[in-house]
Amino acid sequence: LVSLERDVTRVQLRARKFNRYLADEGLLAPIADRKQAGEQWSRGRERYTRYVKAFVQVGELADSVSTRVLGQRLELVPDRQLTGLKTGDKLGVRVLFDGRPLANTQVEAFTRSPAGSHTLGQPTSDGAGRVEFSIAEPGTVLLRTVHMQRCVGCDDAQWESFWAAYSFAVH
Repeated sequence: LVSLERDVTRVQLRARKFNRYLADEGLLAPIADRKQAGEQWSRGRERYTRYVKAFVQVGELADSVSTRVLGQRLELVPDRQLTGLKTGDKLGVRVLFDGRPLANTQVEAFTRSPAGSHTLGQPTSDGAGRVEFSIAEPGTVLLRTVHMQRCVGCDDAQWESFWAAYSFAVH
């Protein structure tokens, strides 16, 4: 299990582009918050951090670490071992923020194979922070999500977002 945490990056987007980005990522609470605060036509100033995990199986099947919680600020955690996962199987994934389940968060899953890339779905996490996908074909799978909140005490941004991704292969 390989993990990476990127340094904080700052970005500023024009209002329309920022609003479109929020909608595309399923960030409904920040959209509503901007509207309520009368900011929907103001530039969006954001700072973000990325958390990435990849599971790579080398050699014989062994006890897997693929379900390990690493303590990343935003983290995707499969609810079953990824070794032996195959086409047709279902995979549940928990979304954790500060170690606690994060509800109402969109998680996207993509698979990439020699036949091309396909979306496996974009479900929203339930009250336990859980989503589920059906593995449609073998290939590389990428799970990704983003969580955004007001940046309290930040001079350089109004918003703080956290991005998480998890990739692995299905045979």
